[in-house]
Amino acid sequence: MRRGFLLLTLALPLLFVNISSAQSLRLGADVGTVRQMGETWEQWEWGLSLGLNGMINITNNILAGGRLGYNRWNPDDQEFLDVFDDTLIDPTVEGRASVFEIIPFLRFTTGMEDRFVNAFGQLGFGLFIIDQAVTVTGTFGEEVENVVFGPGRENRFGLSFGAGVSLGSARFFTVDIYPVFNYVFLPGSDLRYLQINAGVSFGF
Repeated sequence: MRRGFLLLTLALPLLFVNISSAQSLRLGADVGTVRQMGETWEQWEWGLSLGLNGMINITNNILAGGRLGYNRWNPDDQEFLDVFDDTLIDPTVEGRASVFEIIPFLRFTTGMEDRFVNAFGQLGFGLFIIDQAVTVTGTFGEEVENVVFGPGRENRFGLSFGAGVSLGSARFFTVDIYPVFNYVFLPGSDLRYLQINAGVSFGF
């Protein structure tokens, strides 16, 4: 009796899952632009975002997946030089900010295979590998100054959420357009950035 109850409990979720959809695999890639936000957003230019996504259908309307992403920004040189009030002679600004993402996520979609346009929302939580450091070098008086801004490399966890549209056949091929907001938990000052992505995905 107890074993039968356990088997029934484990089987109940299957009543709500489309078995044929559960076998559906989607792979995709996207490219986009990315902008840091928050207190230090003016110090960075618009950057580049690249991503690879893999998803499987849990139901017709819910997909579970993962994302490998890479984001990179170059510094706005003048914003870093303004800190010194023109006291440095022949200054140079070197460095960049980058974030590598490993993010499991859930995607909630209208899931209408016979429609050309489907909307979706996405929520994820994962690991963000951050490398953020800028070095300003110049001469102050008779001495050469090297000032480093940024914490360097850190591994932190954070949230990722966004929404968008898929154009095409959800069963075979789609073009996906979606902004994603990322919030990374850092000590002192959290990292926030917005991606605007466009990509393609294929169904198998």
